[in-house]
Amino acid sequence: MVGTQVILVRADATSLPFKGALNPKIELDRVFTAQSFHHIPNFYIACKEGYRFFKVSGLFVNYSFSINSLIKFIYQCLGKDYQINCLAKNRFHLARANNAQCRIISEIFGGDVTGRYTECLLHPDFKLTFSVHTSSWVSRLDVLLPQLVISKLMSRQHSFEVNKL
Repeated sequence: MVGTQVILVRADATSLPFKGALNPKIELDRVFTAQSFHHIPNFYIACKEGYRFFKVSGLFVNYSFSINSLIKFIYQCLGKDYQINCLAKNRFHLARANNAQCRIISEIFGGDVTGRYTECLLHPDFKLTFSVHTSSWVSRLDVLLPQLVISKLMSRQHSFEVNKL
């Protein structure tokens, strides 16, 4: 599939090299970003750049770290710093999933954005050691938990999904 139906590109998300480099008429059906867009200082430009190459009704899914209230509370109790938004000069940027990002995605793609919380139990900060095979009871429970209201308190990831209008 890679090379025929799937294109892997290592590039600056705010300046994609698709014009001329791959195909001047490239159109994307789907883009999934997993824990990457929250490290881009200009989220708006990165989304706008990706939008240029989407087919109408193309699906954009952005997975970012969530603002996890339970972990934040535990960090505070332990006197640790819980980063929500930070920029270490010329080295590191982090902006956890937030309402402003959701509004940007909605504005650019023109559709209704769906938000989901995932990775409630399979969260590295919990340091729980389970089998994460998809048939394990822990994995099945982790799939069900995001459907509950409490998932916002304990999820590791918050995703935004939208189809281009």
